[in-house]
Amino acid sequence: MAQFKYINPLASADGWLNVRNASGEVVAVPAWLQVRVDDQKDGRTNFTFMEGSVPSRGIAAGKKGSVKTIEPKTGLPTLVDNPRDRRNEEGLIFVDLDDKVRIVEGFTMLVGKLWMGARSGNASRGPYEVRMEVGDLPGGLAPGNEAWSALGLPDWAHDGNYPALWDTAWFPIYTGEANIRNLDNKAHYLHCGKYSSGCLSVDPNHWDTVYEYLIHRRKGPTRVGAVHIRYKK
Repeated sequence: MAQFKYINPLASADGWLNVRNASGEVVAVPAWLQVRVDDQKDGRTNFTFMEGSVPSRGIAAGKKGSVKTIEPKTGLPTLVDNPRDRRNEEGLIFVDLDDKVRIVEGFTMLVGKLWMGARSGNASRGPYEVRMEVGDLPGGLAPGNEAWSALGLPDWAHDGNYPALWDTAWFPIYTGEANIRNLDNKAHYLHCGKYSSGCLSVDPNHWDTVYEYLIHRRKGPTRVGAVHIRYKK
């Protein structure tokens, strides 16, 4: 019977675990990525990725990899069970932006609100502050319009330096079927931060809540869910 495990978020200091891909290259993979254990030998666990959003680095469903069974620096197992797994649910993010509500801090940014689950009702959590650079919304979204975009699994560790546990884990935003298929986010992300250069930047005080909501949910082997942006004139 297949044994499925997940990347332990506590095995490393920053939530990204170094593993070897099928080519022997060391690559960092995000917490809670699902793998199928193939075998264990000489202190290493060989596995097959069940999901992943960076095929160029060998991090994709069906690709092989291996990792130290116990991480020497922390003494913790690298692969664990996930009692919070919600992969049968799609993570849904809702964002409201108003073209008249802006702030200038290095960039001219829209200041809006973000909800998880739903915009209202019992399933809704939020709102939290979010910022987006004016004139660089996903898909070229213009004032008076709204649209859905896909949210991908975190790809690699990004710049952090914010008071949040998971500030280096960014979720790619894919807009349009071709970009979803090609995993091309056009440099748009949902991430922790106060500044936006083409990304949806979430208040660092609430980022860990948003991250924890999304990281356990799935929409297929490359995505955690979707984001709906409503842009008021």
